[in-house]
Amino acid sequence: MTIQISDWDQGENFYFYKNLPIKWVRIVGVVVAIDEFAGLRIFTVDDSSGACIQCSIVIPTPAKEVIAQHQQKELAQNTAGTTPPPPQPETYNNIQVGNVVDAKGGISVLWEERRITIEKMLVLRSTAQEVALWEKRTRFRAEVLDKPWVLQNRDLRKCRQEAEQSEDKAERKRKRLKAMIEGRAAEQSATRLPEQAKFGGEAQPSTRSLDLRQILQQGGAGKYDALGL
Repeated sequence: MTIQISDWDQGENFYFYKNLPIKWVRIVGVVVAIDEFAGLRIFTVDDSSGACIQCSIVIPTPAKEVIAQHQQKELAQNTAGTTPPPPQPETYNNIQVGNVVDAKGGISVLWEERRITIEKMLVLRSTAQEVALWEKRTRFRAEVLDKPWVLQNRDLRKCRQEAEQSEDKAERKRKRLKAMIEGRAAEQSATRLPEQAKFGGEAQPSTRSLDLRQILQQGGAGKYDALGL
């Protein structure tokens, strides 16, 4: 099996089945529980795999819903006769416990458990629809999931080129930082030299201090000897 690299080169929220990268999933099962939290609705679905799967969707809180409706009303008044206002997100209020659903979405982690973030969910109206989806799942496993996944040669070349370009970019950045640091050090050295020249180089001890030290070292030569000191 060969997959285009453009389908997964973003590298976010990917999981693997064998060596096949997976981002989107689809399940069919019975809704056995519906829980609501602040801004979140979770449907627990039993797909007969041996474990129930939680499917979540973000729902607007009452305050945000009022604000959104007000903004939508203002937008409709301001843009009357032009473009229609954007549709509100689906919250699936019509789905109840006991419904058989077809849920599609991406894999996410919530409360240290993998879940499905719902992109689309439909209620199946008949057993025939459910059986058709089971058959579709069986074909997908045989034709896609159970076959080894490999990259095309052109995709491998593209990956190598991107890796080499990334290394070259990092090396150029290191060189720029090094040149910047060396340039600042040279500027600081050039600034210190005029200051030293202005004050006569390094600070010299005062003449008076030297004279007193010499007098003490010589034992008070001259008139101090005459005084017996």
